[in-house]
Amino acid sequence: MAQITIEIPDELAQRLTPLQAQLPQFLELGLQKFQAWQRATTCLDEREFDEN
Repeated sequence: MAQITIEIPDELAQRLTPLQAQLPQFLELGLQKFQAWQRATTCLDEREFDEN
């Protein structure tokens, strides 16, 4: 398994500390949601472009 180091605000670090064991799952879910949002906004942008 790979390890990465990131810098995050102290307040976020405090909130995440009790959840360290679940961080990989949180990151995976967050990435999936972000990618879905990205695809949706890209489709909307393309439709808007096609209408003009």
